[in-house]
Amino acid sequence: MQAKIAAHYPGTRLSISEYNYGAGGDISGGLAEADALGVFGREDLYAACMWEMSADNSFIMGALNMFTDFDGAGGHFLDRSIHADSSDVARATVYASYNNTDDMVLVAINKTDTPLDAAISYSYPVPPGSAKAWQLTAASATPQPAPNPDMWQQPTIRYTLPPMSVTTITSPAIH
Repeated sequence: MQAKIAAHYPGTRLSISEYNYGAGGDISGGLAEADALGVFGREDLYAACMWEMSADNSFIMGALNMFTDFDGAGGHFLDRSIHADSSDVARATVYASYNNTDDMVLVAINKTDTPLDAAISYSYPVPPGSAKAWQLTAASATPQPAPNPDMWQQPTIRYTLPPMSVTTITSPAIH
């Protein structure tokens, strides 16, 4: 789609007027929403509108919070996306971002029903500082503080992702 826009309508921004992956009251809906938001950011989508299709969208809203207010104090995915991968891309996807002060935020999604020990790699030259983590799991539709990563070695972090979960990890850069 981006190639067609570039060829025929340069400068036009891409948006999605309505989408919904369903299961708003279940962690599976939260995982689908988090994955969609990660792709939207990675692909530089200009705008998207999630269409509410059920009375309970608690896990969809929880997934949105994992990108927009994971810590309850305005912590959010940052301005620029960078490449990131997990050691098992089929079972865990990762999205990463940074800002002008070189802070970094990673969002990792475990799509399986078992814990996943993931090696998360990212392409960013600035070494991260201490890291903090928050998670969305089937236990709560609200992001919760999670164990902080203890093995952060550029350009990889190892972290055990809980079953069916979204984990947001943030780190200020070391200057």
